[in-house]
Amino acid sequence: MSDPQPIEPINDWLFVRPLKYDGLIVMPDNAKAMFEQGDVVAAGPLMTGPDGRYVRSTIRAGHRVVFRSLRNDEVIDYGGEALILMKAKDVVGMVNPAAVVS
Repeated sequence: MSDPQPIEPINDWLFVRPLKYDGLIVMPDNAKAMFEQGDVVAAGPLMTGPDGRYVRSTIRAGHRVVFRSLRNDEVIDYGGEALILMKAKDVVGMVNPAAVVS
């Protein structure tokens, strides 16, 4: 299989490769969201600031992020692997961002 075309999201969109867990996470039926971790494969250059305007994003490809995982996450097939398509606002934190080499 050949390498897929480079992917470049626009504005505040992210493509994230979710981490695989060996353990089982049990959620109650009424839970609306849970938190997961994943590696950012591609990130748009912008994010929505507190005033609703776009500002430069601090999220980059290679960052490991913690994000809200909703039951309606959009998943795309990119080069044979499943990536989650999400907005930067769904990221709630980064795991050791200082250790990421840009």
